[in-house]
Amino acid sequence: MTTHSFKSLIAFVVFSFAVSFVFAAPAKSSLKAYGRSYTDTVPKKQKDIHIDMSEFDKSMKELDKEMENLDLKLKEIDWNKISEQISSSINKIDWGKISKEIESSMKKIDWDKINKEMNKSMKEMNIKLKKEMSELKKKLNDEQFRKNKEDIKKDMQKLKKELQKNKEEIKKEVDEDKEDSATA
Repeated sequence: MTTHSFKSLIAFVVFSFAVSFVFAAPAKSSLKAYGRSYTDTVPKKQKDIHIDMSEFDKSMKELDKEMENLDLKLKEIDWNKISEQISSSINKIDWGKISKEIESSMKKIDWDKINKEMNKSMKEMNIKLKKEMSELKKKLNDEQFRKNKEDIKKDMQKLKKELQKNKEEIKKEVDEDKEDSATA
């Protein structure tokens, strides 16, 4: 942001504040000066409204003083030097080296090994699931579980669906990772 645009922004904020304050609470005397009535069409119990503008004037003077201080501080900043430092820092970045390091890291990933490990894990999960299902079948033979057989079947179906969903998500993630590494 340039000094000029920053000063313009500050001037706009100050102007907006002043306008909103003036229109937000107009003084009774200012309404009389324009010949307008400050009462509603249905007269209410009238109160004498007095707004002390000295507080507003004091606030405006403080704001002017702070604006002057801000202007001085902004003038002290060497924007050209900051811009040069940023440009220098950006120019020092070796984008080619970074790109090569990323490519090297992606090549080091052993996707075949990851696939083998995933398949091994899936087989282990299937074995575990089959084992649990056989245990459940044994328990279903018990009289106590015969009563709840339908509930258990539903739970098993849910479990199968969740395992299938997890399997598909894992496979999808691995495929996406492969595609990302292939494009990089």
